[in-house]
Amino acid sequence: ADRSLRICFSLTQELEGAYAAVPALGQALTIDSHAVCVFVEAEVRTSVLFQVSKLAQLLMQEAKRAANLPLWTAISAGSARGLAMHCGELSEVWSKQLPPLGAIVFCDEASGDEELPALCRGVVVARDLPILSHLALRA
Repeated sequence: ADRSLRICFSLTQELEGAYAAVPALGQALTIDSHAVCVFVEAEVRTSVLFQVSKLAQLLMQEAKRAANLPLWTAISAGSARGLAMHCGELSEVWSKQLPPLGAIVFCDEASGDEELPALCRGVVVARDLPILSHLALRA
């Protein structure tokens, strides 16, 4: 299941790359930029890749549960530096003053549709997040 998720993630990134010119086309046709972003997001979410990833994610969670393993999933492994801060919901990070050196945000909830401020260097969510959510794709 994990390998299937990684393949879906990789192919979805390629699909997003194929839609890279859509914002410029939307601007040339004077289409609202938010509408263009929603279109691209909808195209990704209606793809077979997204549906397969949801099924693979459910299978992986059940396999972890059966093996008594932690249920968390690393969306984008790496390293980051910043001061640790906590918020209940990830969307609250916009209302907080982030340190100039950046912040690693620990939160209880995230919808997956959030945008992150520039000073947010990393996010740790206390629950599972769909690997092809808006937030995960930009991780």
